[in-house]
Amino acid sequence: MLAVFAWGGMNGAHRWVRFPGITLEPSELAKPMIVVFLAWFLQTRIHTIDNVKETILPAVIPPLLFIGLILKEPDLGTALVCASVMMLMLFLAGMQMKWIVVAIAGASPILYYMLFHVAWRAKRMLVFLHPEADPKGAGFHIMQSLIAVGTGGFRGSD
Repeated sequence: MLAVFAWGGMNGAHRWVRFPGITLEPSELAKPMIVVFLAWFLQTRIHTIDNVKETILPAVIPPLLFIGLILKEPDLGTALVCASVMMLMLFLAGMQMKWIVVAIAGASPILYYMLFHVAWRAKRMLVFLHPEADPKGAGFHIMQSLIAVGTGGFRGSD
């Protein structure tokens, strides 16, 4: 994933690595790698799943490094998917819900910042929430989809 910053970059984003004849997005490989790593790591630690020092921290540090690199690309959507996969794997391994709540509480300020204090994401959020503010510009597609669903109904022909 570090190769993205050395050789990557297309259209202002650093998400892809180009090789002769192929373009690769390493963050897509992170999703199954997180699943495989956590399955391998947690298989012998099921009985100590709530031990922070022996199990939780060693289990979450590698996925959090991937998530940090993905956020640096910037790709918030893939980072959120990876974080959700990590939390689901830990929950399925038997981790108590209190640790998930602690993780969500800790990540909430970062998510808030990433959504509302990064200018282009904040603009996208505002357009999504209020497409009627610019119906012929940024909100055009959302408005057209609302019109299509409104006139076509549930099946498209009502």
